Amino acid sequence: MNSKSVLYDPNSREPFGILKGIYISETPRSILLKLIDKQSFWLPKSFIIPDYLSDSSLAQDFKVDNKVLRRLSKLL
Repeated sequence: MNSKSVLYDPNSREPFGILKGIYISETPRSILLKLIDKQSFWLPKSFIIPDYLSDSSLAQDFKVDNKVLRRLSKLL
C-alpha cells in the first residue's frame, strides 16, 4: 500500500488495521477523517472501533475494520 496513513497487514490475524488521521466532523452514522496524506473521506461508524477523540486539533490512530482497509487500498 502506498499511503503512509494506512497501517494494514493483509497477513495479520487482527480484524482491524490503523488509519492515521485527524477527526474533522461526524454525523450519527459516519465520521469525516483527514489522513496525514491530506486525503479526506467519510467512514461509517460501524467500521471504526470507538476509541477515538472528537478533537480536530490532533492526529490520532483510528482502528478500522480490515474489510474497509482492503477497499481503501485500491483507492489510495
